[in-house]
Amino acid sequence: MSKDEETLIKDALSKEDVNEEVKEAKSEIDAAEDDDEGVTGDFEVTKEEMSIIRAELACEFPEDYTYLSDAYVKSVASKPYSKDPSIRRPIEYTMEKLTHVMEWREEAGAPEMETLIHLVNGSEYSDEAKENPEKLVKAKLLAVSLNNASLYWHGFTKEGKPILWIRCGRKPWYPNVEAEVNALILIADAGIKCMPEGVTDFVVISDSNSPPPPVPSFLINVLKALVR
Repeated sequence: MSKDEETLIKDALSKEDVNEEVKEAKSEIDAAEDDDEGVTGDFEVTKEEMSIIRAELACEFPEDYTYLSDAYVKSVASKPYSKDPSIRRPIEYTMEKLTHVMEWREEAGAPEMETLIHLVNGSEYSDEAKENPEKLVKAKLLAVSLNNASLYWHGFTKEGKPILWIRCGRKPWYPNVEAEVNALILIADAGIKCMPEGVTDFVVISDSNSPPPPVPSFLINVLKALVR
């Protein structure tokens, strides 16, 4: 087999892999999107119901359940039910949606992102660094992604929603996808924690003056992270 033939086969396989990854990502994004999007209105959520939801989240995700603010939980629970907009979502349906968010955070390692920053800012010769060399490498890659200053919060919309900016031109042409997504999670979490009371959404603006890195998995994983 000639080198040209090998190149053609590799390109074909690469495109096939990308197409498959795109299909999988689209399915995940569609599943993450709100089925009740466009259905307007709010219903009352009692303190007892909020307590039940909080207790279940604390039981299932003891280390990360405080990530979801009361305002956010209430905004999810108070929406009309898409199958019958005259009634509120069932609690079970609300729990399903919140659980999906928390499961994704758990799989992505979101709760440990801040600890990675503490690790990389410490000594390479600390006990933690010596005992977790792989974690230290992950922390260093995260720091590199943060230091290119391609992600930052700046400004608000007229509705008071904070704006997260993504400056693709500041990213390396072939980025470390995992590190870039980890940086996005960390920056997004930092902004979410500082949101004004009652604000549960934010806006993302991707600066397109420069094209994004030509790595399909980068775009796919960033979109998957944002819809969560």
